[in-house]
Amino acid sequence: MLQKINNFDHPEVDVKSPSGKLVILNYIMSKLLDHERPAVNLGSYTARDLDYLLPLCTRLNKPIECVESFTEVVEDIRLKLISEIESKYKSSLITWTWDDAHNSKYLRGADYVFISTDYRFPVEDYILSTNHPCVWATTTPSWLWVRLGQALYNQQIHLIIDCGGLFFFTNSLELKQQFEQSIPSLDQTLKKYNAYIAYSGELYKLRNNKPGSGMNMQWEFINKQ
Repeated sequence: MLQKINNFDHPEVDVKSPSGKLVILNYIMSKLLDHERPAVNLGSYTARDLDYLLPLCTRLNKPIECVESFTEVVEDIRLKLISEIESKYKSSLITWTWDDAHNSKYLRGADYVFISTDYRFPVEDYILSTNHPCVWATTTPSWLWVRLGQALYNQQIHLIIDCGGLFFFTNSLELKQQFEQSIPSLDQTLKKYNAYIAYSGELYKLRNNKPGSGMNMQWEFINKQ
């Protein structure tokens, strides 16, 4: 059942190994965060984000909580699906919370949160009341940016980088500055993936050396004519 459901659509975040996105995520989790604090996959669906998150957490010995209620799924299928997910991803680092996001065990203490809940959960309340350095990641949900717009303007939170629609942001200016200082060395690593980091106004973007990814290649092409 699990494989059939995963084949029905595509992952919200396409992070393959190896890839530039994985280089960025690995740097953030291993160099900028506190390994003692947990990560949270908020709205984990079929938990397929563990395909890339669990290896990182395992290497860092970082606990991770997967939160999913499956409230729209009939009970017998819900129980079968949960059983298959827990059987596929076995690790002492994983905490399963098959419940509403309000009942997350680690959300208040986590320092990396991948947000995949829908608009009904007021995740902005948790973001704006977090008192320790934290990084959140999400994929362009318009409702979230509307709710966080004032906090972005007031610099309560800071955009870090857009990795092809996967946005990282933080409540720590120091953490963002640490990331900025690391860009030259990250670019050296990203070369093998034909990628680089470009400044794009209010945030950085992960680009690749293909037409359509930023203007660098277009300018180079024009100047050679």
